[in-house]
Amino acid sequence: QVKTDSSQGPLFWLRLMRLRHALSEACTGVPLAEVAAGAGFADQAHFTREAVAFHGATPARLLRDKAALEGILAPGL
Repeated sequence: QVKTDSSQGPLFWLRLMRLRHALSEACTGVPLAEVAAGAGFADQAHFTREAVAFHGATPARLLRDKAALEGILAPGL
């Protein structure tokens, strides 16, 4: 899970929200490359790097781990 505190800057929160939006779209079955482009990532590799940086796993792995994904997409942080 992402460790957050009040010292995080606006860019951190923008990156996190973009990632959460993309993962939410991916849950509906939209292909990862399409999700990445729609969420503003440069490409699917960029989306994957952000997922690993924030959550320690690739988007494909997170999509297979329903419990982890529910925690990531839960309202609030």
